Amino acid sequence: MSSQPKDLVARLLENTWNESVIKELVAVDATYISLCYSNPPLHRIMTHAGVHAKEGPQAVISTFANVDKIWANEDFKIEALFGEGPDVAVFGRFTYRSRALKKAYTSPFSIHCKVEDGQVVYMLFMEDTRGGKPILDNELIEWGKDMGLRWEEEWYGNKLKEILTQSLGEEVFRRAEVNPVAKEGDIEEGWSWVLYVSLLRHIFVLS
Repeated sequence: MSSQPKDLVARLLENTWNESVIKELVAVDATYISLCYSNPPLHRIMTHAGVHAKEGPQAVISTFANVDKIWANEDFKIEALFGEGPDVAVFGRFTYRSRALKKAYTSPFSIHCKVEDGQVVYMLFMEDTRGGKPILDNELIEWGKDMGLRWEEEWYGNKLKEILTQSLGEEVFRRAEVNPVAKEGDIEEGWSWVLYVSLLRHIFVLS
C-alpha cells in the first residue's frame, strides 16, 4: 500500500464511512476544519461547521455521520488530486439528496490536507453551502412536519426552540409567536425568510 500523501488522502476519501480506516489514517491530534472558520448561525444548525482543533479522527467521523442523517450521498467524485511534499489538494463535486424532501443538489468541493508520518494532521473541507441552503431550510420544515417535531426535540444536536430564540432574539421570537407576519428586517443574517415564515406557519402549532 502506497505511503505517498496523495494516495493516503485518496484512500481516506474512499472510506469516509469507515471508522477504522479514518482512525488509521487521521492523527489523534489532527485539526479538522469544516465549511468555515467561524460562523455561529451556521454552527447552530450544523454543529460540525467550524474549526475542530486537535480533535483527531472523531471530528471527521462525527461530521460525516451528521451529514448522513440528513443527506443521502448519491455521488462523490474526485476530479483532481495532486500534492507537493506534505500538502495535498483535492477538487471535485458531490450530489446529496435530502432524505426528507427527496430533492438533490450538486456542489463543488475542495480539500486541503497535510500529511506527516503517514497520517493526516490537518484537513480543510470546503463546499458551496449556499447552493444547498434552500433545501436545508426546507429540510428542517418538512422534517418537523413529517416527524411530529416538538420544541424540546433536537436538530443537529440543538433544541429547535433554542435555535430560533438564539438566532432571532427573544423579543422577535415573542412577537412572531403572536404575529407570524413579521418584517424581513427582523431576521438575523444567516437565516432565510422562507425558514422563518415556514417554521412559524407549519411547526409552531406543535407544542
